[in-house]
Parts: sequence; C-alpha cells; structure tokens
Amino acid sequence: MSFGEALHTVTDRASPWHDNHNETWYGWLNPAASAGHAAGEYTLGPSREVERGMAEHEAYLLWERYQKMLKEKREKEEEKRRREEEEKKKKEAK
Repeated sequence: MSFGEALHTVTDRASPWHDNHNETWYGWLNPAASAGHAAGEYTLGPSREVERGMAEHEAYLLWERYQKMLKEKREKEEEKRRREEEEKKKKEAK
C-alpha cells in the first residue's frame, strides 16, 4: 500500500459520504468504484469540522509514523553499507 492510499483512508472519515465509518476503498484497482466514491464525496457537501480536524490530526500522526519508518530504514541501510565498506577495507589491507 502506498502512503497516499493510507492517507486517503485516514482522511476520508471526515467526508459526509462515510458518515463516521470507514468505507472500503479499493484504490485505483477499481476505477469505476473510485469514480463513484469521489462523485459521492463531492455531491454530498462539505466535511464536518470536528471530523475534519480529527482526520487532519490522524493524517499528521500517519505522516510522522511514515517518516520515522523511512528514517529507521535509511539508518539500517547506512549502517549495513558502512559495515560492508569496513569489511572490504580489512580484506584489501590483508
């Protein structure tokens, strides 16, 4: 699942189309369902403010979690690369 799809799921709850429940969304795998989903959101009016604020907060938390995961992955990859370089230098020194 991409970050965009996860963000869509988190922020969609503010839409009156969902009425405080999480409707299953199949992403772009089902274009007809996606088009109907979007049309329903646009025709049912603006989001409710409280739910919108909650969705924004959840989106922020999701973004923070995503960034943390990326940072941890980068750090692991950098550590692995550093160890491999050290081993290579040791072998070359022999």
